Amino acid sequence: MYKLIRNKYRDIIPKSRLSNVDPKGEIYKKFLMDKLNEELQELADSDWSDVNEYADVYEVFLAIMKAHGVDEDDVLKAKIEKVITNGSFSDGLLLKD
Repeated sequence: MYKLIRNKYRDIIPKSRLSNVDPKGEIYKKFLMDKLNEELQELADSDWSDVNEYADVYEVFLAIMKAHGVDEDDVLKAKIEKVITNGSFSDGLLLKD
């Protein structure tokens, strides 16, 4: 079984243990989602306190956006617009179902 790893690891891991997928293909997108889940679990395991785990989650999130053709600047603009019009999640406001 394979998992997605950072590209600089190819210099330190034996080639016999490495493979590639097309970074424009659907299989790559599946590996990205698996990696996101892995990194979120590692972040949770750190009690949400390890800045390096946040960096890993963010890096995977950026890769997911790129794989789907979504521009990071567009996402940041949309985020700002949503905060202005709808607010943020910082107050812990809950809605009963």
